[in-house]
Amino acid sequence: MTDPVSAIIESSGLLRPGECLRCEVCCRFPSAASPLAPYFSHAEMELAVSAGMPGDAFPPGRYGPGFSARLVPEGPAFRCPAFRQATNDCAAYAARPLDCRLYPFMLLYDADGKEVFLGLDTYCPAVEGASAPGVHDAADKLSSLLDGAWLEKVIASRGIVGAWNDHVRRLRPLPALTRALCRTDLGLARLVLTARERLLPFFEAHRGAHSFHAFAPIYIWSDIFDLHYKISVERLLVFAEEDGDCFLICPPLGSGDALRPAEEALAAMRQLAPRGASPRIQDADDDSARRLLALSTVEGAGWRIRETHVEYLYRRAELAELRGNRYEKKRQLCNRFEHDVKDRRWRPLDVDDLPQAMALYSRWLKERTAAHPDAVYAAQAEASWRALYRALREAEPLGLVARVLEAGGKMAGFTVGCPLHDGGLARQSPERSRRGDGGTFHVMFEVSDLSIKGAAQYMFRELCREVQSFDRINAGSASDLDNLARVKESYRPSERLNSHTLVWKSEV
Repeated sequence: MTDPVSAIIESSGLLRPGECLRCEVCCRFPSAASPLAPYFSHAEMELAVSAGMPGDAFPPGRYGPGFSARLVPEGPAFRCPAFRQATNDCAAYAARPLDCRLYPFMLLYDADGKEVFLGLDTYCPAVEGASAPGVHDAADKLSSLLDGAWLEKVIASRGIVGAWNDHVRRLRPLPALTRALCRTDLGLARLVLTARERLLPFFEAHRGAHSFHAFAPIYIWSDIFDLHYKISVERLLVFAEEDGDCFLICPPLGSGDALRPAEEALAAMRQLAPRGASPRIQDADDDSARRLLALSTVEGAGWRIRETHVEYLYRRAELAELRGNRYEKKRQLCNRFEHDVKDRRWRPLDVDDLPQAMALYSRWLKERTAAHPDAVYAAQAEASWRALYRALREAEPLGLVARVLEAGGKMAGFTVGCPLHDGGLARQSPERSRRGDGGTFHVMFEVSDLSIKGAAQYMFRELCREVQSFDRINAGSASDLDNLARVKESYRPSERLNSHTLVWKSEV
């Protein structure tokens, strides 16, 4: 039985019988990081796997509303794991997700994340010869269905809504989906990559060395949380929503008064998650915490610290040199790697390294969870899988520094990081950058082949040598994991930055 979406597209005459089976474009992609990789909700994943799609096409764990299929190499290009090259068809066609059934129509956010609309992908060969009346008739019917009777289905598969792209022809606004996914009813917008340039001034005005006070370390969690933002006075508010819970993922960013933005954030969190955990502000630095603790709008009420963890800060030059007795063990491990691996290479990570990098992370995850059989550790590592995947897919537009360490022609490790906004190095001249006029570089991810001794230490040292325009390295927090804290302490931090979680006093 044909589903309503497919029936609308078939009746439009947009796709002629057998055209998809003759097509040499769909289901194949020029890059492993293609944003057009088909998206599956968790329910659609289960159906597709039962219909013949490989189980390893998706990441471990159940986080967020779903995930895009992991593209696999096929000659010089990449393909959907359900695509069969020999017959030019889909192994799970009867169970294909809404994302595939809807194509060549697509759902997108506008550039600021304030609206959802229905578009048409002009990259599809069938679109070029399609009649305008048929396209417009199908657009009317699809927008009515998706924004009406199928609204909840689309919300359950909301990862199919992509970022604005010039090759997609805008057709119809979808007001109900806009309200549900952007939360325009609360004056919010969706945090999308295309809004980055507009929002960067708020991060720069905050000028901190804390890891979550930059766009990239927040945005990469888009596959775990529904991320929304709002500009309040001169501050940026970024909300993270998941399974009935909501929190401010960082303190109000920017300059000017913090009281009114914090009040607006509290009101919005209560509306976004009326039955969730206590509304809270995470990763507040000392200065932000002091400002908010000193303010109150109701007698006896106000923000209070619930818990504090630390982020580890290091002098970059010390980690690049590893001199003296305090770094003897690290230096020995680097020397061992150099002795054992003559054929080594340190290079930029390419987007087409994505399958190999995620395979390495999956092996690393399996080994680390076996060594540390802790449910919290496993959950954090599995959630990080999605954040890492997003970081690698969109490293270039996010301005990330991603590097690979090769040993004997194979990937021995990789690392990803970004500048923070405490030294303004991103806007400095090359001459000032070479002089090392300050600034902090945040190491977001570091994954190595645990069987290669010294690979992790060598990779960390090489990164610290490369980013010589920065004075400091922020290695993030230990996430309340004792073994991770021991590793971070072993590198002799020069400073430990307090990062506070704040809650409203009446809800402690």
